[in-house]
Amino acid sequence: MFEDENIDIVYIATPHNSHYEIMKDALLHNKHVFCEKAITLNSKELNECVEIAKERHLVISDGVTLFHMPLFKELKKVISSNSLGPVKMIQINFGSFKEYDVNNRFF
Repeated sequence: MFEDENIDIVYIATPHNSHYEIMKDALLHNKHVFCEKAITLNSKELNECVEIAKERHLVISDGVTLFHMPLFKELKKVISSNSLGPVKMIQINFGSFKEYDVNNRFF
């Protein structure tokens, strides 16, 4: 797969302890990467992959759906508008109510 010139992007959905090695290998073969979370085990691994991606003009993206939620887009607009003044820190907690059902993976 890494040697195939017809493949532009690699989707990594393996156990997270293998993400770093696979991602690094993909980047070194000039493949963009979409990786499920947790993207790496630590910031050192991620920073190394980010540097490789920058050098090679590649994209790394993780499987966080938060960025596609309408609330996140609205918050980004509010912060960008400076209507809150200078923002020094943002802390967000996300949760949702689920009915009691131990068979529901979201519970």
